[in-house]
Formats: sequence, C-alpha cells, structure tokens
Amino acid sequence: MNELEPGSDLWWFNRLWVKLSRAAPEAALYNSWVAGDPPIPAPDNDKPGFERLQRIARVNVAGLIVEARLHRLQLLGAETGSDSSADGDDIVRRFFVEQDLKRKFQVAFRDALVCGHGYLVFSEAGVLVSSPANTVVEEDSFGRTVAALTVRYDPVLGRQAMVLMRPGYSVQAVTKSAYAKLLPANHGVSFLPSSWEFQDPVENSFEGVPVYAVGDGQSLIAKHLPTLERINHGVLQRLILIAMQAFRQRAITNAPDRDEHGQEIDYDNLFESAPDALWMLPEGTSIWESASTDFTPVLVAVRDDLKVLAVESKTPNYMISPDDANGSAEGAHAQRETLIFDVEALIASFEGVIKRFISDVLVSLGEAERADVSNMQLLWANPRRSSVMERAEAARAASDAGVPFRLVMKNFAELTPEEVEQAMQGRVEDVYHEVVKGVG
Repeated sequence: MNELEPGSDLWWFNRLWVKLSRAAPEAALYNSWVAGDPPIPAPDNDKPGFERLQRIARVNVAGLIVEARLHRLQLLGAETGSDSSADGDDIVRRFFVEQDLKRKFQVAFRDALVCGHGYLVFSEAGVLVSSPANTVVEEDSFGRTVAALTVRYDPVLGRQAMVLMRPGYSVQAVTKSAYAKLLPANHGVSFLPSSWEFQDPVENSFEGVPVYAVGDGQSLIAKHLPTLERINHGVLQRLILIAMQAFRQRAITNAPDRDEHGQEIDYDNLFESAPDALWMLPEGTSIWESASTDFTPVLVAVRDDLKVLAVESKTPNYMISPDDANGSAEGAHAQRETLIFDVEALIASFEGVIKRFISDVLVSLGEAERADVSNMQLLWANPRRSSVMERAEAARAASDAGVPFRLVMKNFAELTPEEVEQAMQGRVEDVYHEVVKGVG
C-alpha cells in the first residue's frame, strides 16, 4: 500500500478518513446540544466571574425536538412474502429478539435525527450500531454502500485502529504509536500511511458492504442552531440582570467628610448591611439607590424565540413552551398533526435502507425467498399515539363501517403486531364457542 491509486484500498482509506474528519466535529457538536451540554453562551460584555452563569444558562430544548420524534419511531418487525401474519415474519421476529434490534434501531434513529446518519453494521458476530462520530460510508447513486470506514481506539493495544470495509472483504490498519484521540481535530486532515500498519485483507461472506446508513444526512439540530443559541443568549442576559440586581448601586449625598472632632469618617465600616441594622445619618444627608430593571422584555423575547423554534422544527408549542399547555384541544390536535406528518416522512426515508438491511440478513440466514424487498412490509408502531378513548372510538366507528377486523385492530385500535395476532386468535375462539353454544 504505497500508491494512492484511485479505487485502491489506500485511496479509500484516505478518502473516507478525510470525510470522517470533517463530519466527526459536527456530530460531536450536535450531540452536545441534545445531551444538554452545548457551547456556553457568550455575554455581550464579558466580566470576570460570569462563567457559572454562562454554564447554567444553557437550555436543553434540542433534546426535546429529537425525543418528540424518536419516541414515535418504533420498528416492531416485518412481514415477508413467506409469512404475512399479523405479528410479522417469525424468522424476522426471532432475529429481532436475538439481536435486540428494537433498542439498536432506536440508537441508530437517534443518531440519524441528531447527526443526519445512523449506522448499522451487520457482521458475522451480529448487528452493531456505530456512531457517526467514528463511522463514515460512501454510497453509489442507488444508495448502496460501496465502502465504509470505522475508526476506534483499542484499549488493549493502546493504539488507534480503523477498518475499511469493501464488497467481500475488509482491511484493518493500526497505528504504530498510541493516539490520544480517535480523529484529528482539524477538518479534512489526511492520514499519513507511514504512521499505520496495514494488515492483510480478510474475506467475508457478504456480497456488498454490510454497513447501512439510516437517514438522509440532514440533522434536525443543524438548521436550528441560530435559534437555539439565541434562546440561550436570552436566558444568559436574564441571569446577568438578576445577578446585577443583587449588587444595586447605592450612594450617600451631602455626607460630611469629618466628624465634629475633625477626624476623617470611615464610611466603609459605618453602615452595616443586615436586615436589622439601623443607620444614623447627619442632618441634610440622603441615600440614593439605583432603580431595579424590568425583566419582562427579556422574558417575553425568550418565550417568543421558543415559539419560533416550535414553528421552525414542526414541534407542538405545548411541548416546548409550558404557556401553551392550556391551549384549546383543537389547536393541540392541529399541532400534533404537523408532528405526525413529519414522523411519517422520516419513516418513509428510513424504510428503504432498513428493508435492504433485513433482506441481506435473511439472505445470510439462507432465507433468500423471504428476502424479496418487493414483498416486504415493515411494521411500525402507530406514530399518532392516540389515547385509549380515541382508539376505542376509532375502532368502533371503523367496525361499524365494515372495515375488516384485522385492519380495525391494526390501524384504528393501534395494537402492536403481537396484540393483533392475539386478537385474531381470540376472535376465532369466540366464534368457535358461539357455534358450539348454538349447536348445543
């Protein structure tokens, strides 16, 4: 590996390393906002001792924007052409349970919402979720992965390692000396081949590259950073104003410099600041105190910015601003509809790559007939999350309208695939008992 020939392994190492070194700092920034640890807001007039105010002025609204969608994105299973029962394909469901895929999909979805991409890696040892901070892929025009790079730190060897995955094989490289960081801090830094030890390629049984990028590359946080920063800045200004009010300026006018004996008066220790302190002032002397500041404009500005963020992010106002929690039911319903449409658009953007992932898994398990993507249907939890009363009323209305029982249980009663299957079995048993009772 001495030549950066286009298409060679070394060329792919360099290309993906540069791409990852550009994406990793952004992923770290977006994750910091969601984790409630964003960059501290800077005051307009920086003064010593304001660092603590800067740190407590950070509001974790970014996490709410992500969680409002993440909790409505739950993949429960899949139906295939070989098994379209209500609870999904049994082999797919078994694989979901064995690999804890419901949880892993949630992690990948979160990465996709926060950073733009979440990565699933299917290896012979099982399914892994790889962070966008240390994984990057190159896709063809059809969205299939043609090369992937994962960088990690090996605590046993005390060295940095990276794995290049290509169709049918993978290549690992480790540093010749210990690295303190996973990636270079600078954007777009090329790696030095002379600093790495490249191992021999290792073949695998996969036809393609078993790394799947979930998401369209658009972070939910990136486009709202100006508004999020403006909210934190407004909160900081309020805290600064409150802190300054604790040190309101006072002045004594017409106070003499010396007492009746001609001695200079020490005013520093003369006026004790205590709740029960009494001050004796010479005749003609008065005290001036600076006026308090009205915080209302700052508070209103922050509330307005929260409403702007809700509109920009298509998140219901009552979830971001408590003042809107007591709004009308019709208004809350309209806001929820916007969120649901957004979640449905996310589901549509995730489905293609998830179907390819499940298809490749089935092929590796020797179930090629079940792997036909055209006959596959993913089973998602209903993103609407209706109340018990809403579901009961919807199911009753749909049943009266003649909608088939299975669709009523699935789409209107919003039961899980397992619950739909149980309802189907229970209905068969009820019919059987009615028949037996009628015959008897």
